[in-house]
Amino acid sequence: MIINALEARDVLARGLKKAVATVTVAPAYQTSHEPRATNHESRDFDIITFTSSLAAQNFFSGFSQKAIKTYFKNTLIASIGPITSRAIRKAGLKVNIEAKEYTLEGLAGAIVKYYKNRGTTRYSCA
Repeated sequence: MIINALEARDVLARGLKKAVATVTVAPAYQTSHEPRATNHESRDFDIITFTSSLAAQNFFSGFSQKAIKTYFKNTLIASIGPITSRAIRKAGLKVNIEAKEYTLEGLAGAIVKYYKNRGTTRYSCA
């Protein structure tokens, strides 16, 4: 059984079925883009992480191209994998960190490795 978003790509299910597996896909949630108020003056963050291309697309859809380049030009962008990175670059931003293993653990590990390589020893989580 594959539990995912209603809008998720079917690559995994198709691959498993092709390998003669019995697959049931169970959408557990649906992503949506709700207009939101944003306070760009209070952006106190060092990094934004994206775990899917749809999350990146929905996030950036709330901003103009000019706003994206202005508000996020000094922010580190971390991606769970190449498809998500492609969506981030399409929005006009550079991907600073990309997981080699396309899991949350892989993404977390890539972020830790990035900071270790920069010589930064101070970590904080919000």
